[in-house]
Amino acid sequence: MVKKWYLNEWRFFKEKLFVTFLIVLVLLFADAALNYDYYMRHQDKAKTKAIKTMRSFEEHGILRKNTTEVFINLFINNFVFSLAATVSGFVPFLFLPILLVIKSDGTLGLVIAIFEIYLKGDYYTLLAMTLPHGIFEIPAFLYATSSGLYLTRQMSKKVIHRGTSDAVPFRVLCSKAGSSFILVVIPLLLIAAFVEVFVTPGSFSSLP
Repeated sequence: MVKKWYLNEWRFFKEKLFVTFLIVLVLLFADAALNYDYYMRHQDKAKTKAIKTMRSFEEHGILRKNTTEVFINLFINNFVFSLAATVSGFVPFLFLPILLVIKSDGTLGLVIAIFEIYLKGDYYTLLAMTLPHGIFEIPAFLYATSSGLYLTRQMSKKVIHRGTSDAVPFRVLCSKAGSSFILVVIPLLLIAAFVEVFVTPGSFSSLP
């Protein structure tokens, strides 16, 4: 049964989400590069933004010493973000999910800039701290956003072609979005949070 669910999800991804996924990926890194360039040229603003980001992490309980609490809070924070990226897609025409991506990859550009400013290009440390959980977290965000953009397209069609059979029924859209979120996004976020809290810190001791 589970295998069938994932096979259906894989077909849905290839047919409906793949191209959008790639486009969002390109936009994410392009905007991250722009933010990196901006913060490298305005290093005082980068430091101020980094302090605000750390305070935000503290407010959300992400920097606590209790690793279990950090894991839960980190997962909830990413869960809410991903859920918003998907659910906002039900609003036709506005393509709101992409705005959340721009917000998140701004943070990515900031992180790279801060490492460049403080660690003078120590990319080994940067990769050790971000890559292990990032390979799960970023695809989760991209998948949730791609699903949200698919919803936006279909909801827009429902408005334009009201009264016709051209658009996917709302019930089917809810089912597709729900299955994508449960089968793909949530597992990836759980793995990402686990790796970030329980695996990545262990790599710090091995850093030069």
